[in-house]
Amino acid sequence: MMISPRRMTNIFVAKAGPDERRRLIRHPGTGLVAQLRGQTADVLDISLNGIRLAIARDLGPGHLRFNLISDLGGEQESSAPAIAVAVARGVSDLRMRFVGMNYRLARMIVHHIARLNGVDPYVFR
Repeated sequence: MMISPRRMTNIFVAKAGPDERRRLIRHPGTGLVAQLRGQTADVLDISLNGIRLAIARDLGPGHLRFNLISDLGGEQESSAPAIAVAVARGVSDLRMRFVGMNYRLARMIVHHIARLNGVDPYVFR
């Protein structure tokens, strides 16, 4: 029996709401850290569009270059370079939007989300 494409759930797309600014669902960042400007910050959540870091210090305006590091191991790359720009700041977190997505970063995020959802990462084989 074939499942209709309309009934399939897309684990990347966010549900539209009147005040929802995100286009993509953010998934828990368990097992991911960002290494930036001499410090390490835990990833609170992540999507293909952006990231939220547990970091209390203000990093200033403009683009921020950092390495995203994963504990996946195996054949998966353990780190990927990223560039993001701050979108919002909380008391103990920083929300950023990725700028210029690269293959290694996209692959790492897709593999991470697939692992959290218990599915194979079919987007990149």
